[in-house]
Amino acid sequence: IFPASPHPASYFSKRFANSSRAQTLKYDYEKKSVPSYIGLRDLAKTFDKSPKDVFKALGGIKGRRKFHFPFIRGNYSFPNLSSVIIPFEDAFKASKRLGEKITYQEVEPSLRNRRKPNGNDEAFSVVLLGHFNHGKTTLLDGLIGPGSRIVDTELDGITQEVRTRTIKVGGCDLSCSMDVTVLDTPGQDIFHRMRSGGASVADMAIIVVSAVDGICQQTGECVGWLDDMGLKAVVALTKTDLLPEKDRDKKIKNLIDELYEFVSLDGVPVIPVSAPIKYGLDDLKNEIVKVFSRLEFPTYEKQNDSIKCYAKASVLDFVRSPRKGSRISLLVHDGKIEVGSYFVCGIAWGYIRSIIDEEGREK
Repeated sequence: IFPASPHPASYFSKRFANSSRAQTLKYDYEKKSVPSYIGLRDLAKTFDKSPKDVFKALGGIKGRRKFHFPFIRGNYSFPNLSSVIIPFEDAFKASKRLGEKITYQEVEPSLRNRRKPNGNDEAFSVVLLGHFNHGKTTLLDGLIGPGSRIVDTELDGITQEVRTRTIKVGGCDLSCSMDVTVLDTPGQDIFHRMRSGGASVADMAIIVVSAVDGICQQTGECVGWLDDMGLKAVVALTKTDLLPEKDRDKKIKNLIDELYEFVSLDGVPVIPVSAPIKYGLDDLKNEIVKVFSRLEFPTYEKQNDSIKCYAKASVLDFVRSPRKGSRISLLVHDGKIEVGSYFVCGIAWGYIRSIIDEEGREK
């Protein structure tokens, strides 16, 4: 995120073209390496082919004044070849058809190499992961406090976005309390990429498991990400109040034993909770503080003051609305963003016209 500038976008584009960041984004045509996303004409130049040859290699079809592409992640349409953006996996597929060989070019900094949040305008982040209908959003309402009814605003009771809320954890001891940003993710199988995206930007995870339904498909999927993404975790057993009272303790113990059969969950704290009756929420908050207190961050290298880059953030979602234009949901890791700032994300850049916080208030 770059600071606000009184200059027009044309001025910024000229300055950015000569910056070190722009040099990083230049494609290595000699070694034939490309980043996560690349324009069709840039890919054609990499292969030393015409754009039409690359268009055919991608399986593109022209119809109704648009160019249609059957990408691996879905079908996409573009108004012209100059606006086509190709994911690396599709560029790799096209390279095989053209008899070329490409390698992946890393242009984005690793999120794991960020500094420890300073506790003022920056907070640790925790992601809620688990199967659908296991009570993740209800648990978020409980963690926020009385009056929060996010679950009532969901269409058909299904989470269909990655939402964020900031809560305070640590109990009554103010010396141990801290602000934490909670990411609520969908549990339906079709929202796999939303869950993995939320997990990839968080500092720790809460694996939400219903004490009634037990371990389900997305539960195992989410547990598998703990080792892959290097996440510390806490398990929250929800809906414990719905278990029969006479054998409640026995069922909870059996479920905990079953959870510990996952290697990634060996020794992970398991907290029985029930958000509607506020049972176990303080224990869960205190456990979050304990996990964060044990996290280790690499030594942070202070930025060069001559590089006026004041914030780093991860993109959680992107929506284009006819009324409001392009909207990007961000999780800010370091620094502070302001209206009028410019941003760079991969091969895209833009200008921030307005900022809306997690509660929907325009700042």
